[in-house]
Amino acid sequence: MTARVVFWHSDDGQRIALLTSETDKYTNLVLLMEGYGVVLRRVPNVTHTKAGRILKIRLRPAMIGGGDYPVRRARAHYRRMGRDWGITKGAEEALKEAL
Repeated sequence: MTARVVFWHSDDGQRIALLTSETDKYTNLVLLMEGYGVVLRRVPNVTHTKAGRILKIRLRPAMIGGGDYPVRRARAHYRRMGRDWGITKGAEEALKEAL
């Protein structure tokens, strides 16, 4: 699977992230978190509400100029932010494999 830039809708709100890989149960996202820097998050593909309903993960492609946001640009942006604010080893390895 090729990497792509997406908007991830979570309980905290909407975040832009680099989707690096997907499995049957989990999706790996590289994103910037305040106070932590650039991190690799492993997000479950489905969650359950208190009532027991199944909710799928909400991802939407990031667009620029009518096309998909370039992965090379996002990769460079996250690496630059990682130098300033810190980056985890998992996120760094995921960014290397992103292209």
